[in-house]
Amino acid sequence: MTRNSLYGILIIIALSNNILNAQGKNDTINYKNDKFIKTNPYKPFLGIVNIGFEVQINKRLSLSIFGEYLIKDKLIVGENIEHPVVVVEMAPRYYFSNNEILSGFFIGTITGFTLKRKNTNEAQGIILGMESGYKFLIDKKKRFFIEPKLLFLYNFSGTEKILPGIEGHIGIRF
Repeated sequence: MTRNSLYGILIIIALSNNILNAQGKNDTINYKNDKFIKTNPYKPFLGIVNIGFEVQINKRLSLSIFGEYLIKDKLIVGENIEHPVVVVEMAPRYYFSNNEILSGFFIGTITGFTLKRKNTNEAQGIILGMESGYKFLIDKKKRFFIEPKLLFLYNFSGTEKILPGIEGHIGIRF
């Protein structure tokens, strides 16, 4: 066994001991995962129903799933804008604050897909992107929240490849 191999093994042992000790101190039986349901209240005025679900994994990580469905043939506002009939997104999120309840500034990576209507030129296929926003808890019990965010999506099969956006969600924690 060479000296470098011995040093490598000692470093791994030292780091694993710190990681295991930290894991035991931070995880408690009293910790519970919080769940959030959210919607974009503006989208029904466009003819789109939408709902999102987010589950807290630990104090800084969550998994967010969001979907929307176009209930009209075209958007109610902005007739020249085509919108897919179905959009589904999943985003693991990282929160920079260390709060018991997920809140504050976050970033996430979005993966998802879109489905188009017949006889349209709109994009259909896989989407990848980034999101960044801030979750504000707005009541004393910290159950209701507002979540403005910026999106930057890339659509692999659409004529418009880059899709930037701004969204705002309202929701409840349970």
